[in-house]
Amino acid sequence: MLNIILKIFRFAVLPAFLLVPAAFADVLRDHDNGPLTGIYGIPDSTEGAHLLRKGEHAWDFSVTHASHSVDDLRSTESLYLDGETSRIEFRYRMGIGEKMELGIELPYVRHQAGGLDSVIDSWHDIFGLPSRHRPGRAQDILDFRYSDAADMSITVDRNSSGIDDARLFGGWRLLSSEKHQLALRFGAKFPTGNSSELHGSGGTDLSLGIAGDVTSLFDIPRLNGFYRVHAIHIGEPDLLANRYEEWVSFISTGIGLQVSERVELRLQGASRSAMYQSEIRSLGGSATTVTFGGNIRLFRNYELSLGISEDADVETAPDVAFQVALRYRDIKGQ
Repeated sequence: MLNIILKIFRFAVLPAFLLVPAAFADVLRDHDNGPLTGIYGIPDSTEGAHLLRKGEHAWDFSVTHASHSVDDLRSTESLYLDGETSRIEFRYRMGIGEKMELGIELPYVRHQAGGLDSVIDSWHDIFGLPSRHRPGRAQDILDFRYSDAADMSITVDRNSSGIDDARLFGGWRLLSSEKHQLALRFGAKFPTGNSSELHGSGGTDLSLGIAGDVTSLFDIPRLNGFYRVHAIHIGEPDLLANRYEEWVSFISTGIGLQVSERVELRLQGASRSAMYQSEIRSLGGSATTVTFGGNIRLFRNYELSLGISEDADVETAPDVAFQVALRYRDIKGQ
């Protein structure tokens, strides 16, 4: 399987780097696809400071596939996660006046047994990444389980798919200079999914934050950077309502290097605070992820993004997540 992926990269993806025109220099997605943590309205780092203006619009279609491997037993709680989650998402946004943009996010989620365990094991072996509970586990199964002393229990052991919680989001331009863009970001996630199957939380979440984008970082024309800081108010969920944290913080930063007029490479990091009052690290601890990949401009208004995310702090986020996104932007003057 790994050999097939490498051959596809060599003969299909790599030539694309050499044939396409300049990329948009967009941030890669870093949504948390955890079964119990990805169900909330945490903003994505792609919601930046480069806002659309009146008459401009954009959409993107993304697929993120994450693998989970957690086995944590505490004095009063236990959590076992073995399986995979796919998040298919469509987002549309448009410019409102000269300083504001609004958008909508429509996700579709599937929890499944999958078949990436052997690929991920090879990935970890090649790059010397920690595997923790993966060795010796049964491969390619779906088993999500949580229980505590208060008789709260969650069990998902059959493949399921469905609409996740929809989210409205927007931005207000605060600063626009040649090298620095700054915007106020806001969002609201609504309970449109089925929380019993972990397709959403069942609550309404609100977010407010600051997004900044910098070009010619350190006076290097080909280098750009970004930063995001958000506060999220979590509405009472249907599951684990006795343990959720009402306020969650999220920060992220990263850099992009325009290696040529045809492709941009990206390295990003993100961290959020604990989402539950729990002794289990992946629920009651902060999470840190690292995402790397790049953007390829296919045509004048289209861009392809590819990325891989790893949990920098083991078991605080999905073990590994693969992402691909197709983006379209209709921008005046482009």
